[in-house]
Amino acid sequence: MAYPWKHRWRIRGNTGGVSVETNVGTLDAQASLITVPTGVLETGEFHFDPPLPDWKLDAIDRVPMGLLNKIALQFDRDIFETEADT
Repeated sequence: MAYPWKHRWRIRGNTGGVSVETNVGTLDAQASLITVPTGVLETGEFHFDPPLPDWKLDAIDRVPMGLLNKIALQFDRDIFETEADT
């Protein structure tokens, strides 16, 4: 499956933090939370250094890529309370 980006990602973790390297630059931080669909992880576009342990790679392989449905709701009036309970 082809994805619309041509980016290669490398996530490098060390005792001082993490570096997320892309084709448009590098971001250095103390920590990183990266969320992508399992199907994206399977493409090989993300490289982890140090590599992910086998048990995590096995888990990624076992989690199917599912469908996601989104809906938008419009209400004629505000249905949420505007004041917090005190």
